[in-house]
Amino acid sequence: MVWTLASAGSDAPPPPAPIGMVLRSDKIDCTKWTLDGYRLGMSQNEILAVRSATIQVEGQAQVVEPGKFSGVLVVEPIGLAKWEVVYTAKTADALRAELHDRFGDPFSDGDGPMPGDDKTGQRRRTTVWRDGICDVAVVVTETASADGSAHSVQAILARASSLSKLLHQ
Repeated sequence: MVWTLASAGSDAPPPPAPIGMVLRSDKIDCTKWTLDGYRLGMSQNEILAVRSATIQVEGQAQVVEPGKFSGVLVVEPIGLAKWEVVYTAKTADALRAELHDRFGDPFSDGDGPMPGDDKTGQRRRTTVWRDGICDVAVVVTETASADGSAHSVQAILARASSLSKLLHQ
């Protein structure tokens, strides 16, 4: 879907745009910014059309695909605000390759020891794709122990404007 916004001819500032819309007169396509079929601003019906979800508390639902992933959807009155997922079958390299094909080069890609964990040798690689115009970010985090005994891959689809908060969680 391509979002457009026509000028109302008023000097007053426009109201805040819903997720997925931008305040520009040209066309901006934010539809490529999806993760596992979800995009920011989706309505409850659109979310359920992707796959079933179990409501945990108001504004949050859990999605589980056994053998693939489990994640949490955060839904606000304006639609989907965040999708946070832990993959059980997908490797971080495969996920990064898929996202690179769709979004291009990442905004950042860093690797290093887990913050505050100098003893166990755990390492974390965080790769971020973002688009300021669409106010969307996809963050992929891979955590691995030095001996290979523990490994996890998770990703977050959220607003780019909340990126610094996401990276410090």
